Amino acid sequence: MTESQASMPMGRTDKLLELIGILALVFLIGMPLLFYNDLPESIPRHFGFDGAPDKFGSKAVIWWVACIGVAMYAALFVLERSLRKRKKPDVNNVSSNFEDHRLIMIQWLQFIRLFICCLFAYIIYVIMETALGHVPGFNPYFIPIVFGIVLGSTLYFGYMAIRVGK
Repeated sequence: MTESQASMPMGRTDKLLELIGILALVFLIGMPLLFYNDLPESIPRHFGFDGAPDKFGSKAVIWWVACIGVAMYAALFVLERSLRKRKKPDVNNVSSNFEDHRLIMIQWLQFIRLFICCLFAYIIYVIMETALGHVPGFNPYFIPIVFGIVLGSTLYFGYMAIRVGK
């Protein structure tokens, strides 16, 4: 099986999304770095469905949240880059819309990566603000909004893939 060279270069929108993601990543890491010493020894580590904190832990918890956010960003970055550099197999049973489907998948991964990075940055921000007594916790609509964005983006990009397949 021979493969054709089919690398997808980054366009202007890709670079803009990348820049926003890097800024969110800097915020995700920078906030704990800047304000760690100002945090009380016990900070919220879990929030109920109403948005109020219901479990507390050491302020080192903030680093776990940051590490998980960075790890998810890195994993999705590697996945998106490998998909971008993937070569199209030169066989008869491959869809003629292979490149279009690949582009849709890349765009969805870019969106999810950016969303997750911003989400974790926001979670760190709310944990810190709650620990400092500035806010009571998350907005009660936080979880439905997050699920709505993830489900909505999945349905949107799935619809786009189906539309390209016709």
